[in-house]
Amino acid sequence: MQDNKINDVHPSIREFDVVFTGCDLVSSILAFWCSVNGLRVAIVKEGDLQRSSIFTWSHLLPSSLTALMQARCESGIIFSFRNMAPYLAVPQKMIYIGQSKLGSVIFPFHNLHLKKGNLSEIARIKFKGNDRLKFINGGLRKKAWVAREYRMDVSRYAIGFIRAAYAEGAEVFVGCAGLKKENNGDEILIKGKHRGKIYDFRAKYLASGEIWPTGIVARFNLPHSAIEFLNPVRIEKKDLSLLFFHEDENWAVRLETTKALQNLSRIEQEIKSVFPDAENIKLYREGLNCRNHCFYDLVLKKIQSEHHKIASLFPLYSEMKLEDVVMPGGEISYNNEWRSVSEFCDTRYDEAKQTNIDSAAFRKLFFRYGNEIEGMTERAYELMELTRDPIEIWEKAEDEFLKEKEWKKAMDLEFE
Repeated sequence: MQDNKINDVHPSIREFDVVFTGCDLVSSILAFWCSVNGLRVAIVKEGDLQRSSIFTWSHLLPSSLTALMQARCESGIIFSFRNMAPYLAVPQKMIYIGQSKLGSVIFPFHNLHLKKGNLSEIARIKFKGNDRLKFINGGLRKKAWVAREYRMDVSRYAIGFIRAAYAEGAEVFVGCAGLKKENNGDEILIKGKHRGKIYDFRAKYLASGEIWPTGIVARFNLPHSAIEFLNPVRIEKKDLSLLFFHEDENWAVRLETTKALQNLSRIEQEIKSVFPDAENIKLYREGLNCRNHCFYDLVLKKIQSEHHKIASLFPLYSEMKLEDVVMPGGEISYNNEWRSVSEFCDTRYDEAKQTNIDSAAFRKLFFRYGNEIEGMTERAYELMELTRDPIEIWEKAEDEFLKEKEWKKAMDLEFE
């Protein structure tokens, strides 16, 4: 990756149409769109990018016929993201437990649309000691339906759009320090330090702030004989959605809500109502400033809001369809069914297994970088001339990839 070009006359002054200081998914998409439409774009990030994965679930589970029609429209955005990077949007069969009286009518149509094929089999739950599970008592089991959701790695999608914007001419400054904003008439001035140099970024429009999917996750222990799920289970309540799933051989529940929860003890009560034997319950807040759990609301509504602001200043700026975008690593000639993506991963692992990398570790890398794992594999074989430790080899290969492709550099620690 080449360094950004610096003006020889005034090397510290950089002029742009739009400067983005946030690098979340919304900002990254808008930066890409602006770049494609010919605007001078700068992405100026204080500190590093969000490199660890932030996952969100599509959660387009209709509870009424009206909601079903809305979900069919909103799921289009899910397919767009899936098409551009299938390895970042993983479909998951889900057991849905709610109060929908129309479930037998709604869910067959919903699943038919989301799978684009007939989902005739019934998802199964294996129970051990099921007398401990209160939620299958009282007839609730009759209201359990099979559904399909998509788990999406939004932080990796954000970096993908930043790279796509860079390919369209946007300038990227990652690792800035001490960014300060000033209003200078019709211009906005952002001062900061990048790689040891002081810069003045001037722009007509500034898009700042970051918004990531958020939620409260509780991790807890269960007796090994308590329960075994073949699929995650989502329990819908009036203002809460509880998603139970396995996580690194432990149990976890992700709580999603459209309201701010002030009383966190309610979460423990909800867990205990489902798993009376739950032990060592620990709560974690994930994400940043998002109050809405729906992926569609999180992305599209924020994009629409920011799009109107940018379009009002730049008449030639126009909206672009997501279907036209392909993420780096997404150039793979296979269809978008989960089985095919998994098989493609297995093919790539066959090419890499002589480096002695563990299959689970390789799959984790594949579902972060997609087909770009091919270049890492070639580098891993080259590094075998220096060491035979597969962990060291692949850590080095990944680190070199991030430095070359994704702006991983030493951060400036202070602003002068």
